[in-house]
Amino acid sequence: VLARLSLGADAGAARYSAAWAVGHVAGIAVVGDVIAKAGGASPNSPAAMRGCLDVLSELACYASEYDLQRAPHILSMVLDYSKVVTNENDRGKCMYAACSLVCGIAPHVELHQLPQIDEVMSHLVGSLAHMDPSITETPLEATAVETIGRVALLSPAWRAQMLKVGVARILADRIMAANGKSRLFKYLFWAAAALSGLPFVIFMLRVNPRSEEIVDAAICTVIDILDADVEGEWALSSVEHGAQESLPEALTTVAESMQLHASNGLLQGRGCHCLAMLVGLVPSHAVPEIAIRAIFAAVQQHELTNGVASNACGALRALVECSERGHGDGIMAKVLVEGGAIWICERYLESRMNTAGEAGLLEDAAFVFAALADTGGQRLLDAACSGKMVGVPRAACIKGVFELYRFRPHALQRPEVVVAAAKCLAAESPLDESLAQNVQLLLGIAGHHEALLKSPLP
Repeated sequence: VLARLSLGADAGAARYSAAWAVGHVAGIAVVGDVIAKAGGASPNSPAAMRGCLDVLSELACYASEYDLQRAPHILSMVLDYSKVVTNENDRGKCMYAACSLVCGIAPHVELHQLPQIDEVMSHLVGSLAHMDPSITETPLEATAVETIGRVALLSPAWRAQMLKVGVARILADRIMAANGKSRLFKYLFWAAAALSGLPFVIFMLRVNPRSEEIVDAAICTVIDILDADVEGEWALSSVEHGAQESLPEALTTVAESMQLHASNGLLQGRGCHCLAMLVGLVPSHAVPEIAIRAIFAAVQQHELTNGVASNACGALRALVECSERGHGDGIMAKVLVEGGAIWICERYLESRMNTAGEAGLLEDAAFVFAALADTGGQRLLDAACSGKMVGVPRAACIKGVFELYRFRPHALQRPEVVVAAAKCLAAESPLDESLAQNVQLLLGIAGHHEALLKSPLP
């Protein structure tokens, strides 16, 4: 019915809407039928063609196995139409649709198997080489760069081919020429990382530390590479991370770049997040001192900035966890204490005792405080039981204490006291689901340790 409406005698808007809806209801294979009946390269229904192109832009990259059988032919029709259409806007719609189709098809065919894909990729690389980032970027430019990156991620063969013909070098040149156009910057960095991995991003950061835009885009890209969310739309976890021994240098490079832009709170928050991720990949003895100093400096200058507060606490937690992977000599803990980590976390906990949000920040702060302060875990439990904390802060602190005891079991020296506190909290607020869940976690681990202490030795 929708296909007939898209080709019927109704007004253009109705034809457009019907053609667009066909894709969402029946898939892109049926969209191909509409394109063919609309006249292909000489359409008798431009409105229907626009609806088809728009829905292809949205859906073709997620084509089903059935749709993939028709996708190469649909791509041919889109390319044919792009060569005869005179309207610049429609030509742009053709390119959006072609890019989406290529992303859907490329992972499932051999390199150079389909000349249509070769044609689109050649056009995209040529456009990239002649792109002038000194003028305002267009959404189409961003889509072209994104497509290059997505094809590199989805098709190892195309990634190797693009490296062979120098696309990484072209992307680097475009980054240097972009002159602070931050939106396109991030697309360029993301695509370059999809091709060349973390080493390229760190190299660009090292040679351009004074460019605030490059530093911000590079740090965001490192986060995309190291992010544990492998299903995220912009995830780059599959790209090359480089040699393990190069990661301390990456930490140094990020920290030095942060120091050069100390007044930028947004960048400092992202920098702390980036450092936390990198710290998780190296042993404690390999963490450069400048990386730890950069976290403390960010807090000192932007203590009240939420992005800095949450990411700095996360970075301090990563350093505590990193210390457990070292030689057990206590050096990392000493550095953190001397730098003021206990004071920072205690201050954040006290200032947010009665706030409704920021559970992640409070959990991290509680974890670090419990790990570094004398009897820190017990002090937090006492505060929770005394009523000084309510709602989200109390539940988050209990979760932080539990996570520390799970991560560092030897810190749970008096499990019977923890069991008593957990039972008190459970009885006090039975209707607080988040608190009840975290209390049960704490009760479980403390009860297990208490039972072990009471059991006779074999």
